[in-house]
Amino acid sequence: MATFSNMLKGLLVHKPAAEPQWVPPAEDIYRLRPLPNEHIHIFYKNIDNSHVSREVDKRAQRLGWKSIGGGGLAAIIAIALLLPLSLTIQASYKLNELKTERLAYQHELAELELEQASMLSLDKLERLARLQKFIDPEPGKVIYLNPSGDAAYAMKRKQRENPE
Repeated sequence: MATFSNMLKGLLVHKPAAEPQWVPPAEDIYRLRPLPNEHIHIFYKNIDNSHVSREVDKRAQRLGWKSIGGGGLAAIIAIALLLPLSLTIQASYKLNELKTERLAYQHELAELELEQASMLSLDKLERLARLQKFIDPEPGKVIYLNPSGDAAYAMKRKQRENPE
C-alpha cells in the first residue's frame, strides 16, 4: 500500500511546465552544428631517421643463430627418423607392383603354352597336312638319299683327305 500512495502523490502533485528549449537566433538557422572534436588540432611533423643506425644486439643475434641451428638439427633428426619408414613404404609398393607383373607374366606364359600345345597337337597337324595336301607318299615313291648305312663312303672321303 505504501507504494500505491507514492504513485498517487506523483499524480496529484502539480508539476511546473517544461522550460522552452533553446532556439537559435534567426540568422544562425542555416549554420551547421559543430563537429565532434573539431577543436583538436593535429600537428604533423616529418621525421627522417635514415641517418640513424640500429645498435647491434649480440645476444639477440646469438639467440637467432641458436634457434636456426636447433631448427636445422630438429629437421635433420626428423628426416633421419622418417627415412626408413618412407623407404619401407616405397619398397612395399615396388614389391606389390612386381607381384602383379609376375602374375601377368604367368598368365601370359600359360596362354602361350596353351597356344603351343594346340598348335602341336596331332589332330591340328593332320588337319593342316590335309589342307595343304601333305599326304604320306606311297612306299615305292620314296627315294632315300643315303640308302646304305655302310661306312664305305666315309672311308673313301677319309682316304681322300689324308693320303698317307
